[in-house]
Amino acid sequence: MQEQDIYRKANKLADVYRNQQLSDEDLESEFAKNWKAWVSAIPRLDDPVDIQRSFQRITEEYYLENHKSEVTRALQSDFSQTEVVERDLYFGTVAGRIAHWIGYTSKVTYVNQANCTKQQILETLQTQISNHAQNGGGYTKQLGFQLFSTLSCEIGEIKMDEKVKVKEKGNIRLAVCNFKVTLLPSLKRMQEQYKRESDPRLYMESQKERLWSMFRVECKDLHIIVKLVLAITQELTSAIKTSLPEKCKLGVIDHLRYSSSKGFSSKMSLHAWMLIEIADKGNFNSFVQYLSNPIQCIKTFTSEQIENMCLQKDGTFGISVLQDIYSCKVHEIVTGLKQAITSLRNEDAHTLRSWWSTLLEHIDKAVCVKTDIRIFDEEGDLDLEELSDKLLLELNGVEDTITKDYDSILLFNEISTSCCDFFTVDLLACQEVCPFCRALCDLNGPHDHHRTDCHRPKGVAGYRWKKSNRLNPDLCTTAVMSDYRFRNQHTNDEYINYRNYRSVNERYASWKIEPLAGESEMFWKWFMAKYNTQLAKYYSCTEADIPDGWNDITIEEATEDMKTLYDI
Repeated sequence: MQEQDIYRKANKLADVYRNQQLSDEDLESEFAKNWKAWVSAIPRLDDPVDIQRSFQRITEEYYLENHKSEVTRALQSDFSQTEVVERDLYFGTVAGRIAHWIGYTSKVTYVNQANCTKQQILETLQTQISNHAQNGGGYTKQLGFQLFSTLSCEIGEIKMDEKVKVKEKGNIRLAVCNFKVTLLPSLKRMQEQYKRESDPRLYMESQKERLWSMFRVECKDLHIIVKLVLAITQELTSAIKTSLPEKCKLGVIDHLRYSSSKGFSSKMSLHAWMLIEIADKGNFNSFVQYLSNPIQCIKTFTSEQIENMCLQKDGTFGISVLQDIYSCKVHEIVTGLKQAITSLRNEDAHTLRSWWSTLLEHIDKAVCVKTDIRIFDEEGDLDLEELSDKLLLELNGVEDTITKDYDSILLFNEISTSCCDFFTVDLLACQEVCPFCRALCDLNGPHDHHRTDCHRPKGVAGYRWKKSNRLNPDLCTTAVMSDYRFRNQHTNDEYINYRNYRSVNERYASWKIEPLAGESEMFWKWFMAKYNTQLAKYYSCTEADIPDGWNDITIEEATEDMKTLYDI
C-alpha cells in the first residue's frame, strides 16, 4: 500500500520536472528531499524491544533474590569464559575432590564431557532460534525467558554419573555467560531480520534505488521503448542482485566438495586435514581443544577454511575464489536472461503484458522478478522486437556493472553461516564418538550401528591401566578380542569385560567395534609418542609405555600417511 502511494507521489513529482532538462544530479537532489518526507510519513514497526536489557531482566527474574549476588557476579564476569571448568563441577566426597581422578576417570575427562553436552544444548537452542526466524517470528521476552530457562535447566541437569554434576553457582555462571555470548547475538540478528521483513518503513527505504531509477526515467522526454528498456533493466538488475548470495553459496559449496584438495569430500578427509593442520602447529596446546570437543573443533576448522578459501586472493590472477564464483554466477544469470529474451522472437506475444508474462515463464526460477512493473500502465502500439533488441544491449552493461559492484566482505558475511551449516549437516550428520578412544563414527547416512575403520590408542582419550596408572596405548579393536576388563563412570566403577562392552548402556551398544588384531594409524602412534608427557599431565596420570618404533616416527611420515589414507 505504501509503495503504491509513494509511486503515485513520485509520478506527480515527475510531471513537475518533465521536460525541464535538469541534470541527473539536480533530479536526484529533488527526489531525495521528497523521498525523506514520503518515507518519514510511513509508520514504523512498533519495536520497543531492547534485547540486551531484556536479557538482564530475565536473569534477575529467573533467579529471583535467592542468587542475586551470583547473578550480579555472572553479569559482570568475563564473558569469554563460557567453557565448563573444574570449579563448576561437584565431585562428591572430600576424597573425591582431592583426588586427581575418580573411578579411573580423570577430572579433565568429566570437564570435557560436560563441555560436549553444553555445546549440544546450545546447538539445539540455536536451531530453535533459526526455526523461529524462518517462520517470520521476532523477539519477545517470553521467547527469551523460555530459551534461558531451558539453557539453565539443561546445564543444571548435566550429570556424568551419580557423583559428578554441575554446581549451582557453576550453573548460573555458565547459563548467563553462554546465553550472552552465543544466544544473544543470534536473537539480535533474528530481530533485525524480523524488522527488515516486517517494518514497512525499512522495506520502503530498501526500495529507494529502484524508485529513484523509475523517477529519473519518468522525468525525461523519452520514447516509450527507451522507458520500458530502462524500467525492465532496473527490475532485472534488482532481481539478479537479490539472487546472487544464494547462487554464490551453492557455488562455494560445489567448489569445496569437488576441489582438487579433496578436504571437503568426506567427513574423514575433513577430519584428517584438520589433524594435519593442528600437527603442523607443533605444540600440544593446539590439540587440547580437539581432545575436549572434536566436533566443535571440526566446525571451527570448517568455518576458518571456508573463510580462507573465499577471501584469500589467488597469486596468479589476483582474485579470490569467491570473486571468481561471483563473476561466473553474474555471467551465468545474464546469459540465461539473454537467451530467454532472444527466444521470445518465436513467441506469439501481442502486448507488453503478454510479452512480460512469457518472459517470466522462460526465466522460471533463475531469478525472482516482480510480476508487474508500474510502467506497464502504458500499453500503446509497441515494437516488441525492437524492445528485445535494446534490452539485450542494455544487459551487457548490467553484467559489467554488477561484476564491478563485488564486495567480498559483504557477500561472505551473507553466505558464510549457511555454507558452514551445509557441511555440518552433509559431513557431520553423525557426531558420535567411540566410547573408548573417541574416534569419530565414519558414517553419515542412516545406520543401525556406529563404526569406524580407524580406532586409535585408548590413551588418547585418557584410558589408563589400574595398577600403574599409565596411559594405555592399546586399540579398542584389540581390547574387545581380549580378556581385559575396564571400568569407568558409565559402569558405576564396576569391572566389565571388553568383550561385553555393549552391555554397559545404549551408547556402548550403539557401537560396533570389530575384534581385530591390527595397529593404529601412524598419525596416532606419532601423537602418543610425541606428546606422551603432556598427555599424561593433561589426564592427570602417568606416561604410557610407548611401543617400539613409535618414537622413531616423524611428523612428516605421520602426516604423509594420513594424506595417503584419506586421499587429500
